[in-house]
Amino acid sequence: MKLKSVLCAVALSSIFLAASTFAAAPKIIFGGGGMQGQYIQIAKSTCEGLGKIFDCIGTSTGGSGDNKNKLIGGELDFGLAMGGLAQNWEQSDPAFQENVQIVRYIAGEALFAYGKPEIIEALVNWQGVKDNGFLVTFAAPNESSGDFLTLKALQSGEGNTLADAVVKSYGKRTEQVAAVMRDEAMLGFAAQFPNPKNSFFKEIAKNKLAVMAVVDIELALESDLYRVREVQVENASMMKWSKGQKVETMYVPVAIMARKPSTYTDARQQKIQAAAIKRIQNMPESEMLPKAGWLTKFINDSVDVSESSLKKMGAKMKEAAKSVNTSAFGS
Repeated sequence: MKLKSVLCAVALSSIFLAASTFAAAPKIIFGGGGMQGQYIQIAKSTCEGLGKIFDCIGTSTGGSGDNKNKLIGGELDFGLAMGGLAQNWEQSDPAFQENVQIVRYIAGEALFAYGKPEIIEALVNWQGVKDNGFLVTFAAPNESSGDFLTLKALQSGEGNTLADAVVKSYGKRTEQVAAVMRDEAMLGFAAQFPNPKNSFFKEIAKNKLAVMAVVDIELALESDLYRVREVQVENASMMKWSKGQKVETMYVPVAIMARKPSTYTDARQQKIQAAAIKRIQNMPESEMLPKAGWLTKFINDSVDVSESSLKKMGAKMKEAAKSVNTSAFGS
């Protein structure tokens, strides 16, 4: 009888040990971005796409730069960043090269500037902004955000007149809008899916600000990641673009980054991370995007502008930018 009790106790302890071991499976932490943006939604959707076999949670972070630093520091397992930034880190950042890999690129975020209608009209187009960079002050999100870092990338390069523009960072996108309204900044800058339900876009519309597409022809011709796309507008009337209008704007894809499996000391974690990476590489893009039909349609309906058309567009933009009215913004 005692032997039977001992055997039962051993069996039960084995079951509890197995259950405890299963419950202690390492959680996958997927860094998205701010709560007002789409990165956090992509992180959560991708976690759902991984399935119940993986214990994955999408979490809010400071954005692209913050995700990169936390991946290197071992605080995240996956993270999102703007593609152009991630590509640059992959090519030139030793810490990134040692600890992080780019799993894949998905979708794309539109780059745009916004400001008071009279300022947008006076500057004409993005070429007008570049030509008069020394007069421009931008409002951008925090310095670790993809928006801020992408704007700094747009300012880089020898002889780039946009480098003379001042960039001020703000904690929240709504604070950017407020800075533009107070004339603390001439333009706001953002890289985001144009979600008409997003509080940021609602704030732009509420304050009757106008939007300018960011189109840097030189960068688009040099880079395979910064693309100019023609979009059939359906949901962005609040951005002063009428329904059915075709708009050319620059897009940059989203990079899904992962901590390299070899950086984990635990063999089981290495295997889990490698399996999650493989699953994400093969996952349909639609499973990673926020569950909103307008976004899928917006992306699917956009078309890359050809190189020959880009060159013609660049010539027209430069000609139009000659009519910039600097008196409208205090020159």
